[in-house]
Amino acid sequence: MSNKEKLYQPANLYQTAQCYKLAFWGSPWKEAFVKDKKFYPATPELLIDANWRLQDYQRAYPMRQTADYIRAEVTKPGAVFRQIFKPNSQTVIGFGWGYSIPYADILAQDKWPQASPKDQTILSLLINRFTLRGSFWYLSEVGIRPHYQEQGLGTQIVRQLIDQAPCKQIVMRTNQDSPMVSIAKKFDFVQILGPSVDKSAPPPTPSCITNLNDPQNPNRVLFYKGPIINRPPNWWLQQASQAGLL
Repeated sequence: MSNKEKLYQPANLYQTAQCYKLAFWGSPWKEAFVKDKKFYPATPELLIDANWRLQDYQRAYPMRQTADYIRAEVTKPGAVFRQIFKPNSQTVIGFGWGYSIPYADILAQDKWPQASPKDQTILSLLINRFTLRGSFWYLSEVGIRPHYQEQGLGTQIVRQLIDQAPCKQIVMRTNQDSPMVSIAKKFDFVQILGPSVDKSAPPPTPSCITNLNDPQNPNRVLFYKGPIINRPPNWWLQQASQAGLL
């Protein structure tokens, strides 16, 4: 069995799913329970006597569904999948993956499925404002088990993913308080969406190219790494206006 085939074996995917669950259980995400499609942290009130069951909460990221999600992601075209294991163990302590997306409009539809068609088109135009037309590589997920965080493992995984990505136009989405923001800065990603993560300069900051916020999550930020096309600052607004979107 090849190493690639081993990656997709159920036992390995379940190990990754367990790491995924633990990574997002902790800070800054605190996604321990789900109710009405919203995440909630593991508060003492919910944990005592399994009150979360009595109040119709569900555990976030159940193993089978999470493993199925990971398999679907890491088998997409252009996918790169990396893991870090605990020494002398099969326990996954870190993971990351990404995959190719052919056009900006498909990226907008795929990652913002609940946004209106108008907002999806605006997002697509925004991405095209700075990039070459054509394929993107989407850095989808990176996570580290809580006890192994702040040891440089996330940076190690991102470096491997960037080096092995089949396309050098790379897009990454995260929240403004995520550790991925500092990693994005290390690798010279440019922020193109969301509240500015550069707190050292007055707005508009060099790193935050537009003032547009994510239509689904105002705390979410979008980063881009690759050649930047020097189109006029209001180019995407002109395109959206001509398309009758503004």
